Order: sequence, then C-alpha cells, then structure tokens
Amino acid sequence: MYRYWIFDLDGTLADTSQDIIDSLAVTCERLLGRKPALDSSWIGPPLSDMIRRIELAVSSGQIAQITQLFREIYMEAGFPSTSLYPGIADVLSSLRQRGILLYVATNKSMKLTKVILGKEKILSMFQGIWTSDALGGILSKEQMVRELISFHATIPAETVLVGDSSADIRAALANGIVAVAAGWGYGNKQAIINERPQYFCDTVQELRQWIRSETGLYKW
Repeated sequence: MYRYWIFDLDGTLADTSQDIIDSLAVTCERLLGRKPALDSSWIGPPLSDMIRRIELAVSSGQIAQITQLFREIYMEAGFPSTSLYPGIADVLSSLRQRGILLYVATNKSMKLTKVILGKEKILSMFQGIWTSDALGGILSKEQMVRELISFHATIPAETVLVGDSSADIRAALANGIVAVAAGWGYGNKQAIINERPQYFCDTVQELRQWIRSETGLYKW
C-alpha cells in the first residue's frame, strides 16, 4: 500500500493556467513593453524558466523584477479562473479517509500555494507543502522531493508522486518513488511517457480507479 502521496499543483490538482497566463502577460507588457502569446503548454516549469523563454536576453536582475511584479499581479487578481480538476477533491478525501498522508510539491511560492489551496478548501488535507522557495532558495522539483522525503521520513517504496510534467516524473524516479503521470494536465503526453513513469492516468477518473484497485492502469 502506498502510504505517502505527493501531488504537483499546477496541472495536477488545479487548472491554474488562465490566471497564470493573464498575470504573466500583463507583467511582461509593463516591464518588457510587449504582451507575449502564451498558452497552457507554458505552465509547469519554474517561473524563471518561463521568463527566459519569453525573453532570451533577460538578466538575473530583470528576472527578479518580473517575478516580483508577476506575484503581486497574480495575488491581487485573486485567481478568478483557478479551480480544482473535477474529482480531485474526492480523490484527496478518499486517500485521507484511508489514513494516507498527503503532500504538495510545486514550483509556486509558499505564499501563493497556501492561498490557492485555502481558496479551494483543501489546504488542511496536506501534511506538508514544499515549494520552490521552501528553503530560502530556488529548488528544482527533484530537490524539493528529496527534501520532502527526508524531512517527513517517508518510505520511498511506499511513496507516490502524481504530476503532469516530465520534470515531475524525473523527480519521482530520481528519488526512488513511484511516478504516476497525470495525463489531464499541461504536459506533453509523449514526452511524459518517454520518461517511463510506472503508471499513466489519462483522467482523474482513471486515477480514482487505480487507487481503488492498486493494480495500475498503465504499468511498464
């Protein structure tokens, strides 16, 4: 039985894409003088990587400036278009009822993550939250998961990470835990499959079915 479950946030627990896209577009228009064409495929990597993709010649100082303004605009907007994927709340509730411990590992900041989880009324379901700024620096997803496992003393063989990006899958496999790909998110399906997750669920409903069976829907 998998007793510890780690969830990515953007594209896994919640559809946050429109609010991120809108806020980042406004930020770039103010600081770079242009509004880039963005879509949900941009969501997932750290914000600094997204900024570099928009502006290749951007300096570290500009990245810090853009990041700060983006977070202000994003927070002030209040996440009007953000919502949990249908069925996710039931998945979390079902796991909690079985005594399973839940965690979040996300490239968002701690402040933004807690506000969003609180807005969606699922903050109290999680035993721990790990973010890119959790230890005062910028952590990769692999580092986040490593720190989470160490701090909470989870048993790798009994730990699952559910995420929608290739980085999520690599982070799980690098830390010796089970990788469950969230096919309903923003990640490229073939790129995720190429990382060879132990399980692939196309929909939240398939994830629910896999939880019930614990035999897996897509096992290599």
